[in-house]
Amino acid sequence: FFIAEILLNFLVGFMEKGEYKDDFRKTVSHYLRTGFFFDLVTSVPVSYYEYALYKSCRKDSSHKDYVPASFGRVLRSLKPLRIARLLKTLKFGKVLDLLAVAGEYFRLPPFALRMIKTMLFICLLVHVSACCF
Repeated sequence: FFIAEILLNFLVGFMEKGEYKDDFRKTVSHYLRTGFFFDLVTSVPVSYYEYALYKSCRKDSSHKDYVPASFGRVLRSLKPLRIARLLKTLKFGKVLDLLAVAGEYFRLPPFALRMIKTMLFICLLVHVSACCF
């Protein structure tokens, strides 16, 4: 899912100084400068990092490349980074603002906007619940 979000972020415009920018080159440049690295690092499950660390650990502590196995505990402490990624979704208000602008542009009736907002909120609630488990 998060990999799909990374790809989608290259295609979706951004707001700059209250103006929506959707030029592809500017969008790619903006995303690479702002959130790409964080999204990429947090998209890989922590267990992959733990496995790579486990494979690189050496039994011989006198070896120059020795990495203590207890370093895995430090790595597990990075799991809360997933919460930071989840907090990124709390920019939900911006999505609702954009939805209101789209509703005016497409002349959607108010009940349709309320229904779309309710469905988006339910999706967000399901997503947050799934992330907690």
